[in-house]
Parts: sequence; C-alpha cells; structure tokens
Amino acid sequence: MSGGCTGGGACNLYSARQLSSVQQDNGENTSFNSTECVGNDTSGNESPLPLSSGKIDSSTSFLCIPCLRFYDGNTNAVGFAIDSSPRGVIVVGAAVFVSTSLIRLAEYAAGCATEIPEGETEIPECTNRVYGMRPSSLITTIQLIVSVIVAILMPLVGAIIDHTKYRKTVGQSSAFVITVSVFTQIFISQSNWFFMVLLQVVVAVTYCVHANVTFAYLPELTKAKDKMLRYYGSFTVAQFGSTLLFLALMVVLTTLLQITDDVLNSARLSQMVVFIVCLVFFGYSWIMLFEDRPASQTVPEGSSLLTAGFKKIFATTCEIRKKYPAIKWTLVGVALSEPAVGTFMSIAITFLNVQLQFTPTENGTAILILLTASIPGSMISTWVTKKINPIRSLQVVLIIWMVTTTLAAWVLVGSGQQAQAYMFTSIWGIATGWYFPTERAVYCTIIPKKQDAELMGLYLCACQIIGWLPPLIFTAMNEIGVSMRLGVIMLDVFFLASFLVYFLVGDYDKAVEHARKNDTNHEDLIVEIPEGHNNGCDTTLDTSNIVEERQQSPAFEEDALFKEEEHTKGKIKEVCVSGRENIEGGNRGNTSEEDPDVEKAPESVEAVNGTVQLANTIVAVIEPDKSSVLPC
Repeated sequence: MSGGCTGGGACNLYSARQLSSVQQDNGENTSFNSTECVGNDTSGNESPLPLSSGKIDSSTSFLCIPCLRFYDGNTNAVGFAIDSSPRGVIVVGAAVFVSTSLIRLAEYAAGCATEIPEGETEIPECTNRVYGMRPSSLITTIQLIVSVIVAILMPLVGAIIDHTKYRKTVGQSSAFVITVSVFTQIFISQSNWFFMVLLQVVVAVTYCVHANVTFAYLPELTKAKDKMLRYYGSFTVAQFGSTLLFLALMVVLTTLLQITDDVLNSARLSQMVVFIVCLVFFGYSWIMLFEDRPASQTVPEGSSLLTAGFKKIFATTCEIRKKYPAIKWTLVGVALSEPAVGTFMSIAITFLNVQLQFTPTENGTAILILLTASIPGSMISTWVTKKINPIRSLQVVLIIWMVTTTLAAWVLVGSGQQAQAYMFTSIWGIATGWYFPTERAVYCTIIPKKQDAELMGLYLCACQIIGWLPPLIFTAMNEIGVSMRLGVIMLDVFFLASFLVYFLVGDYDKAVEHARKNDTNHEDLIVEIPEGHNNGCDTTLDTSNIVEERQQSPAFEEDALFKEEEHTKGKIKEVCVSGRENIEGGNRGNTSEEDPDVEKAPESVEAVNGTVQLANTIVAVIEPDKSSVLPC
C-alpha cells in the first residue's frame, strides 16, 4: 500500500509503527514508544471522558475468554489487540505483493518488456509512459497523492472523533470499506489495473482514518501503569506477529503453488489471505468488542468541525514558538526525518522491483528481514540512549541511515544481487528499530506532561506536514531520467538536515528540566464564556496567561465569588468572576482580594485559540483525566 499516516502528510502504510503511551495513575504520560503509522489530530481541551467499562457480557465472553481475562475484562482492549492483526497484514500485503503487481502491469500497458529477452540477462529498463508517467513512478505517485489527501483530511477526522459521538461508527465504516476494497483487489488483472491503482488510494486513505479512530481508544483503556505496559506490549506483539506469520505463509504458499515469479497470481493470493483476516478480525472487534464513546469535548465557540482541528494545530504551534525552543527545534527535526523514513519503504519497493528486478517472494523475504532486524535495533536504541542522551543517540542513527543508504545506492546496480540487498535490508531494519523509539523518547521527555495530549497531536502533525515532499522529488527525478540510485540517495538530504537541526535543540538535560518546571508551576485552564454574558457556563475556550490578563483587566479588580464542586472525573473548581457591570440574573457578594480561602488559578500553558474577553467569565480550573491522544 502506498501513502500513509505518519511520515509526511499521511500515515505511511509502508511502515509498521505501533503507538504506545504509558500513563501513571495521575494521568500523566510518562513514556512513549511508537512503531506504527498513525497519523491523527488532538484537540487540547481536557475532558473527563470515562474510561472503558470493562464489562463482560454474553455477547463477547463466549468468543474469547482468555483474551478477556488477559485484558481484565476490558472489551475495548481486546478489540484493539484483535484490530492490530489486520492492520499489519494490510500494510505488508499491499507493499510487497500488490505494489509489485501494479508496477509489472503498468510496464506491460506501457509496451515495455516484462520478461528477460533472449540473449539478455535482465529485463531492459522501461522508459515508456502510461497515463503520462513512467511505470517506475507509479508507487511513489500513489504515496504522493495519499500524503496530500491525508494531510488535509486528518484534522477533520480528528475533530469528528473528538467532538461527536460517531467514533465507533467511523471505525466500523472504515473497516468495512477496507475489507470490501481488499476483496475487490483479488480480481486484479491487466484489464483493470488502473482501477486497482485508484483503489489503492482509497484503501490507503481509509486505513489512516481507521488508525485514527482505533488509537483514540488507547488513553481510555486504563490509568494503571502496569496494565498499560502489559496491554501495549501485547498490541505490538499482535501486529508484529501477524505480519511475520503472513509473510511466512505467503512464502510457503507461493513456493508450494509454484507462483514465486508470478506477480499477478501472488497478488491475488495475498489479497485472498488479507480479505479473510480483515473479515474475521475487523468484524469481531468492531461488532462485538469496541464500545460507543461519547464526544470528549464540545466544538469551541466560533469554530466548526471543519475548522476546529486546524485552529488547534495553529494555536499550539504559536505556543511552542513562544515558550519552548527545545520542543520547536525537535519538531523541525522530526518534520525533516520522518518523511524520509516513512517514504523509504515505497521507494525501496520500487528500487527492488525496477533496479534489482525482485520477485514478490524476494520482496517478501526482504521485508521479513527488515522487520526481524528491527527487534535488535530497538534493543540497541535502549542501550545507546542510556550511554548518551536520546538526542545524540538519534543523531547517531541518522548517520547510520545516511551511510547505509549511500552505500546501498552505490553497490546495488542490477539483478542478481539478492545477498547484498538482504545485507543492506538488515542494516535498515536495525536503523528502523533504533530510530522510532529514540525519536519518541526525545520528544516525550522534553514536553510538559500537563500538555501531553495536545503536544502529542502536534508531534504527529509534524510527522506528516511534508510527507509528500520525498515522493514528489523521487518521482520528478525518475520522470526526467535521473538514475533511480540517485533518487534513493536523495533521502540523505532529509536525514542530514534533521541531523543538523537537532544541534539547535540545545542541552537535553536543560530541556527536560524546563518541562518539569512547567509541570510543577502550571495547570491547564478552560475558560467558560457565559452565554449572553450571564452566569451560565456554556462555551469553552483554551487560553494562556489568564491570570496575568485577569489581574491587569479593570473589569476584574472588584469582586469574585468562588465555589467548589466534585466532578465525576476530576475535581473542578469553578471561579465565578464578576466585573464592574452586574451579571444578569446574578446576585454576587464582594469578597476581599486577600481572602485566604480564595485559591488563585495558576498560569496556564494551553495554546491561545483567540482573544479572550475577560469580563463576565467563569474560569474552571480542572485536574482532569487525560483527554484522548489522536494522531493528526
């Protein structure tokens, strides 16, 4: 599958990345590890959204008693684990088998040779065009289109998930569309190959939507740290294990059926297996297990579902620029390296197919090696990060990416180099397993935990913002006849730029300390603006520096009335403030400015969504459960 969800404007479906975050009992995010596309939006408003009910009923208990016991009866956790299996299989089936088939079908449609001519040792390079492009540009063009669509679409999807009650409905619908599309791909042929290309775009975009919905359930599964670790570890095992089993099964089946060199029948067989997995696992998880969830927050005043996500991203970005230089430069580094890593798989598949003329089985073997090598890569990441700080560890792995990519482009020149290709694939696998957890470790240790929800949303958006650029450059170079080997080396430009930008982050320990100070000194605020300037609390608006502005405003110099109440999911202290003008319907008494019972609201670090009119407002200081972390 081309296109994606984390690198560059899309959830790169060629990379298998599993989002993991661990929360303590107080709701703070303490660690983060990610190995999957996920590309989603987060609205920073805190919300006392209830955790999963975790109830076992007759509709689910008879299907998977061991699963329910492992996840403490939490049906949403079981659903997430089961949903992980088809997500991994979909990615590999599309990347290894369908993409290879589409390239060969496009070459045939362009009038190029698809078999080795008599007297030759390899298939001649195809320079003809079909639908205005070279067949070798097909996969990266698909990724480019998907990246642009997803970059525009995901903030809207995140807003729908956050602000409406249709989360499960969107999850069911996206799973249905993916399953039907995969079933249709079973019938791929020379006569309908271009329709299958368009269907690839549909599957890739829908996959990103589905990933967004699924990951919205993660923060609600449990607040206990030990359970989080156990749950998220099992989710990674489920996806990774399913992917390995699928690749192993396809290698065995294509060998037994003697279709290892038959790209068309290999793709058909692949999608048959993927369809069965999707039908069973998606059906079970989204019909029997996942629960309906309420909206986690309301749409801010002056916004709509179409604009809420974009406004939040912009507001949080402004906040980062002003207050957190270390986070700012880290996000710039992420925005440069993530697209290169995310695009790597689609470029590698094209390179292996066209330059080295790999068969589907050989492609599958290469991906199997890459995934397996990522395991020791993650272990190396842990060891190196302990020896040197995460920023330097990240820079080391970026150097490894650059050196390996350059050497591979220089050494791999044509067919018959499977052994050398597998060697480089193993190094890329180690670098992949090293890169992702290290990058997440850097970011998640320098952000204030009180803002982890909105800042993780901004991080995931940074992963996507220029994801379309590497495939665009590669495709443009390929179209004008530049060697594909130079197209692969082009990725080094992004790795090098990211490597240099990380020097601007500054001292890592100071960045961590700065985040801790903000955790100590700041609380999140939600400003309630009364409808009609009365004493109601109807519309929420995030603000920053509310205390300073309130103290400077003459409308707030006279009197204030404070009241406290216990909320179901957190302690809410409502500070009802009146100014010089009377509040309609209100009967407020004056209190002393030095009243010892009055607890001043601390300065907020929430992003400013607009100019706050401070007169006649109600300020709610919340100590909430963490709101959902939704990838852009």
